[in-house]
Amino acid sequence: MPKFNFTAITANGKTIEGIMEADSLAAAQGQIARQGQIPTRVTPVKGTSSSGSSGLANFLGKVKMAETILFTKQLRTMLRTGIPIMQILSILKEQSQNPVLKKAMSQMEQEIQEGATMTSVFRRQPHIFSKLYCGLVNAGEVSGTMPEVLDRLAYILEHEFKVKRDIKSALAYPKMVLITLFGAFFFLLTFVIPKFVTVFEKAKIALPLPTKLCLIMYNGLQSYWPMILGAVITVIVSLRLFFKTEQGAILRDFILIRFPIVGPLFVKSAMSRFSSILAILLSSGVSVLSSFEILSATIGNAAIAREFDSLATKMS
Repeated sequence: MPKFNFTAITANGKTIEGIMEADSLAAAQGQIARQGQIPTRVTPVKGTSSSGSSGLANFLGKVKMAETILFTKQLRTMLRTGIPIMQILSILKEQSQNPVLKKAMSQMEQEIQEGATMTSVFRRQPHIFSKLYCGLVNAGEVSGTMPEVLDRLAYILEHEFKVKRDIKSALAYPKMVLITLFGAFFFLLTFVIPKFVTVFEKAKIALPLPTKLCLIMYNGLQSYWPMILGAVITVIVSLRLFFKTEQGAILRDFILIRFPIVGPLFVKSAMSRFSSILAILLSSGVSVLSSFEILSATIGNAAIAREFDSLATKMS
């Protein structure tokens, strides 16, 4: 297992150094944070290497949810110890291994030095911090309870991260089955059926309907495959572009929540997210109308979000 040199700040403000073992750099940072300490420098020990998904995230230019959660916890802990925000951002920038997050911290540090508020600098990084994140930061800044709000925010992010991970795990098997079935059908249509076409034609016997359909699809695929491929690509691209529009997203999500078995699951998930986040927003001092505006942008379902917008309009 890789080893890492680390420097961290304890809860009472002391600086400690040491060596620890972890699966990756992100895991090492998380382990230090879980001990209630703030990692200011974590580097691999010479001769060992840190592997994991963080390198892929850096290559793709994204900030993973786990990195956002770690940043939130570090920010909360340092604010509680009374460290100035400029110094906090400087520390976070130095210890971050993600170039996207490092650049964002540098920009935020400069903007706060120029007199900007915390809420405004967070809102200028929408590719990292969602509207929900910025809304809670605003509530914490206005009410003067930023550490407490960040604590709640970290809980929300961790809960959503766990739910998304569980959903991906649950859908992995159905996806694998569908891919396998499609691959088997394609193999049957392109390699097995052609070997029997001549036999079927010479036999001149009445074929079952499924066999007839397979022969029709094989003949169509053999004669018109360029047009079929072009049509499939056109449909996929058109649907993706349409679903990116407001009306397209509403139609897609409306159909999803009407699906048997899966539909009620989406509705229950959205309502659970709505109730938990609304409770946290209201307890953090965010107004009802502002809470509905934040929830509408973060609920994850355009059809349900439209209903929340309608409720907010009636309440205003």
